[in-house]
Amino acid sequence: MPEQKRSPDETWSAHEELFNCDSLGDLLDENDDLEVGATVWKGEKFPINTTGYVDAGDVIEMLGERAYDDVGEFAEDWPDVPDEARQELDALLSEWISKHCIATFYRVRNVVEYKLTAEDSAGRVTP
Repeated sequence: MPEQKRSPDETWSAHEELFNCDSLGDLLDENDDLEVGATVWKGEKFPINTTGYVDAGDVIEMLGERAYDDVGEFAEDWPDVPDEARQELDALLSEWISKHCIATFYRVRNVVEYKLTAEDSAGRVTP
């Protein structure tokens, strides 16, 4: 049976916890204890939107809290930032994060169990 083409978003795990192998072959190479009939897991990588980790609201709130800590109630209700300025800051933050904070991690979805076969052990992966 010919080897099936692997999806570039494919990821494998021996324990359904740490999906860090890009192919079943990699998983077998890293886990000598896996035998025919053992269950492993295959999932699909999908990127994380890191730009959603911080937004204008977070920055504006932090400014207000720090000003309040510094001068007390004189800074209450400060800063009063209009929607247009919030949108501008959101765009700047999103652009900066996209450029400088490239995620080397990912989420995993569509996880399925896979039973190892004799063909897998022989190096002929056919998931």
